Amino acid sequence: MWEARSAAEDFASRKDEEYFYSMAAREVASGMISHGLHAKALSETGGDEKSARALYIKLRAQMMASEFAAAKEAEDGLRLELQKQMRRAEWKGMARWAPVFLAVLLGALWIYFGR
Repeated sequence: MWEARSAAEDFASRKDEEYFYSMAAREVASGMISHGLHAKALSETGGDEKSARALYIKLRAQMMASEFAAAKEAEDGLRLELQKQMRRAEWKGMARWAPVFLAVLLGALWIYFGR
């Protein structure tokens, strides 16, 4: 289904895509590749190494984009859950700790899934 996107969202999406392709290309250049994904690329290109390299970069960039989207979705879910917890904590007089917990948790997610 088609979603209306702002110009800023479209730009951010294109920058993310460029970043994922850049990271995939660096993996290939450094030799630090996913051997399973490389085997898939070789299989799909009939063993042509040059075509497999290009396909690997495309597949790896797509994989990174999926991982990023999943992490963002998890972060959004955690943020919503923490907001609920903060509302509950306000009733219990503990709201002052919820923002600290949120900051630590989001920081950990950023370190784990960040760029």
